Amino acid sequence: MARTVTTKDFTVRGLEGPPVTALIYDLAPWTDAARTFLRRLRGFPTALSDLPLLLYVPRRAETPQLLVEAGRLSMVWGENQLDAIDDVRRLRRAIRRILEVTPAAVVFRLMMFHLPDLPSDVVQFCRLACGGLAAGRGASLTVSGLSKGLGVERRTLERHWRQFHLAPKEFLDWIVLVFAAYMAERHNVEIYDTGELIGMDTKRLRRCLLRLKHGSGTDGVDAVLMQMSRRFTRIRLPHQRPDWDLRGELVPLYEAAGL
Repeated sequence: MARTVTTKDFTVRGLEGPPVTALIYDLAPWTDAARTFLRRLRGFPTALSDLPLLLYVPRRAETPQLLVEAGRLSMVWGENQLDAIDDVRRLRRAIRRILEVTPAAVVFRLMMFHLPDLPSDVVQFCRLACGGLAAGRGASLTVSGLSKGLGVERRTLERHWRQFHLAPKEFLDWIVLVFAAYMAERHNVEIYDTGELIGMDTKRLRRCLLRLKHGSGTDGVDAVLMQMSRRFTRIRLPHQRPDWDLRGELVPLYEAAGL
């Protein structure tokens, strides 16, 4: 159900009431306050950092640059107001798309925050896997398929990762576990009941969790991330930064969702 909020709900009173799935901001009235508000998004509480925001901007000379600036912010999506007949349909499609890709963006960022020094190909492997799970393609998610998406042979990938004592198969299991834990919290179900949400057979999901010795179906995503972090502290990872900085809040929604 839609409800109207104002900038004061964020900057003064705080966002209260029923949980909010996404925000749509039409930048009305068009003043300098609108641009200032967007720039202040970085400073909002962590509770809002994973809330997707759709900017539905009016047609003005300043809006292209505004969308470029906003596109660098985390969880922001932009659409122009075209005053066309199909604008409502286009807006609905955009909202549906945002809600579809948001889990991929959130889980990807969570994993990169807890594993900040992964090599770039491991980062991209994670990004592709998160995108597949968010799209409900868990059944077809394999190391071979992801390797192909990266443009490398599976054996090449495994040989490269071997120097870090990291097996792609185990890493894929961790991605599935973190994603399932996030979806379980989001939909208020147990981890074992998220198979339909991610497009993965329940038996395969259980096998994945058992391989990681994760026997609880009630652990939240924070507990799972801590379990993962403890496992990876025993893995010799290179002391290097990825090609792009993912430790902060500035992960564009398009990139983090694998688009």
